[in-house]
Amino acid sequence: MTDADGGVPRRLTRERSWDGTGTWSRDGRWIYFKSDRSGDLQIWKVPAEGGEATQVTRGGGYLALESWDGRHLYYAKSVFGGGIWRVPVDGGPEVEVTPGPMYWNNFAVARTGLYFAVNDERGRAPAVRVEYLDVESGRSSEIHRFERPMEVRGLHVSTDEEWILLGAAPPDSSELMLVENFR
Repeated sequence: MTDADGGVPRRLTRERSWDGTGTWSRDGRWIYFKSDRSGDLQIWKVPAEGGEATQVTRGGGYLALESWDGRHLYYAKSVFGGGIWRVPVDGGPEVEVTPGPMYWNNFAVARTGLYFAVNDERGRAPAVRVEYLDVESGRSSEIHRFERPMEVRGLHVSTDEEWILLGAAPPDSSELMLVENFR
């Protein structure tokens, strides 16, 4: 880690393990990351100023994003195939929020809910649909469907939830796509 003005990077983790995919907590006090230090990939957190890391998940974890209220982590359990799961930031029961199949970085936590891309298996290469999940009601709705086969490689939502940014890869190339007017 280094500050925005540059400087010498500072190590936050010191274990002999595979640590990565770090994300910030909403208040900036914690960094969540995946690590295999417990024997398999789990989500851990470490204070942003450094210190001892604490394991958050027990059933697997690859990428974690904190909810807007800072009470929960939404996370992908694996690189591909799993859904989105939720766990309290201080630990507790791990609950599947929506099933896959989806790639690990194809979801975004927004103020009002979750946005995610799901592979829609039809033939050799999957088409993709983008969905919105209202976490309070548990209802999911389709926002957009790509009718041609492609892989989504990253999904992000603007802070005002007016835009969705997708890295999309049709079988013969790759593209950056912006979805607008989805509500």
